[in-house]
Amino acid sequence: MYDLGHLYPGLTRHEVTPDMRSRKARMSECAHAFIALPGGLGTFEELFEVATLTQLGEHHKGVACLNIEVFFEPLRSLLTHAVSEGFIKTEHSEMLVFDTDPVALIDTLERWQAPTVTKWIGAQ
Repeated sequence: MYDLGHLYPGLTRHEVTPDMRSRKARMSECAHAFIALPGGLGTFEELFEVATLTQLGEHHKGVACLNIEVFFEPLRSLLTHAVSEGFIKTEHSEMLVFDTDPVALIDTLERWQAPTVTKWIGAQ
């Protein structure tokens, strides 16, 4: 992205990594939480990766979606459907935070706690 000229001029700091894996690892190291904005496949991939790492206990950082113009409502419905079909525990579907207000979203993330249940369906 940097090579394509996609660098916001108001940044106080930026890092260029050699590849996507390094970029994601570095972002994870630096992040206190993760907030997805409406986006495409890359956004969804990164959102689900950090949510999965939370589910597995690899980190205890909040994962959120800034639900601008209810963009993420189909995702919320998908998570509810996955719970009803027995593929996801309720606690894991509810660990993603959704809000349309950025300030409220950050406030919620500051209080967020990781679920304390195993990922395995049928196990506590």
